[in-house]
Amino acid sequence: MSGTEVASLDAVCLCRKPWTAMGFGIQVTLQTHGLDKYGCTLADVLSPDGANVNHILVKEDWCWWYQRYVPGDTVLEGLEAEAREARKGLWADPQPVPPWAWRHKK
Repeated sequence: MSGTEVASLDAVCLCRKPWTAMGFGIQVTLQTHGLDKYGCTLADVLSPDGANVNHILVKEDWCWWYQRYVPGDTVLEGLEAEAREARKGLWADPQPVPPWAWRHKK
């Protein structure tokens, strides 16, 4: 995904595990939403069956909902709230560090 950011998500890295579980190497469709401040394309990722991969990754506790790019997205807000409550994935850590804070420290 070089040069493309998943529009509504933020993660220190999008590791292979969630992508592998969904079929790493499958062809996806990108619904683009412009560029970020670094010139990377912002996009929603849709699987071949039309599922929104952005939603799946938040629901499965693999990444943060990045409110800066999609403020007021009630679907992602709800999915992240459910993920936090389940305390699994990145939310198993009692004090998870947001990716933007982690990058700032680097």
